[in-house]
Amino acid sequence: MTAVQRLSNNIPVIVETIPGTRSITFGVYIGSGSQNENAQNNGVAHAIEHMLFKGTDKYSASELADIMTELGGGVNAYTSKENTVFYAKVLPEDFERAAGLVADMLKNSLIDHREFCKEKHVIIDEIDSYDDSAEDMCHELLQKMVWKDNPLGYIISGSRSNVKRLTRQQLLDFIKDNYTADNMVISVAGKCEPSDIAKLLESMFADIPVKGNKPIPPVPEFNRCFITRYKDMEQVHLNIAFDNVNNSDEDRYAMYMVNSLLGGNLNSRLFQKVREENGLTYSIYSYNSISDIAGLFHIYASMSAAQTDKVMELIFGIIEELVKNGIGEEELVCLKKQTKTELILGSDAVSSTVLNNARTFMTTGRVISLDEAIEHYEAVQLEQINGCIRKYLRPDRCSVCLVGNVREANLSHIRRKWESYYRN
Repeated sequence: MTAVQRLSNNIPVIVETIPGTRSITFGVYIGSGSQNENAQNNGVAHAIEHMLFKGTDKYSASELADIMTELGGGVNAYTSKENTVFYAKVLPEDFERAAGLVADMLKNSLIDHREFCKEKHVIIDEIDSYDDSAEDMCHELLQKMVWKDNPLGYIISGSRSNVKRLTRQQLLDFIKDNYTADNMVISVAGKCEPSDIAKLLESMFADIPVKGNKPIPPVPEFNRCFITRYKDMEQVHLNIAFDNVNNSDEDRYAMYMVNSLLGGNLNSRLFQKVREENGLTYSIYSYNSISDIAGLFHIYASMSAAQTDKVMELIFGIIEELVKNGIGEEELVCLKKQTKTELILGSDAVSSTVLNNARTFMTTGRVISLDEAIEHYEAVQLEQINGCIRKYLRPDRCSVCLVGNVREANLSHIRRKWESYYRN
């Protein structure tokens, strides 16, 4: 049973009672992330996420840590391009205390200047850890260049130089503009009663300001590009991006199935052809990176420098064949069955329910249930999915990023393959 109620300041509270569970999972979703920043304050949303754990009017940072440990260590947060989320998984008897703690952090955090100066070093260490991962760098660098000069392409953590320049006032300004009732959703699931939860949350969150001044990013243009970055390592990491649907596009259901077909599982075309048949890479997969205003369809692979040329040739060949011939009715039936199974198995995790309820409400203004989602996938027709393959896997809307031992790869030949793929 799912119920949607609103607090007196209009914050939606989504509560789903799940029989048989013995815990409560909840999240406070702020509908702002790195895409709501600008070139000067990029990294501010992520910095706020860090600083809200550094003390409030009521608790010091160490006291917050002690309470979170007592609650089972399940209180945490993350920042994405579109959202900043504070969440917890606790026993039902601890829900009031955990929710009150999160409310206190959201409303009364000190954002102390000296603490922020120290935390900047932690954030920079985190940035360095991403830079050490060629896979992460490949993804981030490609999105940055594909969505050039648009906030959707910003790195979530910000650059080292930006983080060093951030001020306490910039954090406070961002909180004032974005941490408001019109930009929040609270999602709760597990062993809980909707009426009890709403009454409890009213006393904690109803005094959050009703309206803010959230910056809305413009829809980005897809920039076709070929990017290389040398890193001293054995492998080359490849990421290919195609223009894609956004979160409200009806084609999104078809494109999720295209992902399963191409690289979303062990029997996908990319995995079977590139890894199993030819043994050219250990890791190859595809994924959708979709926001409310734009999206990308990614293909990732890592391999030795000497195999990069061949891997790219195989990937483009698989896509060209798929675009030319499409799929048949029998394969679509299998995709629908596979997708239904994945959705149902994934829904067994209470955290997935909390996330799905919040995400669909923030995108559409209502909760899209598991059964309704399955109906959307079942409704995808053969003509639609083949049309999406032709529409989105286009050579003229394809960008490439290579990170790693690119000096040992035949870059000129690889680039010519990319350009030849475009001309075809």
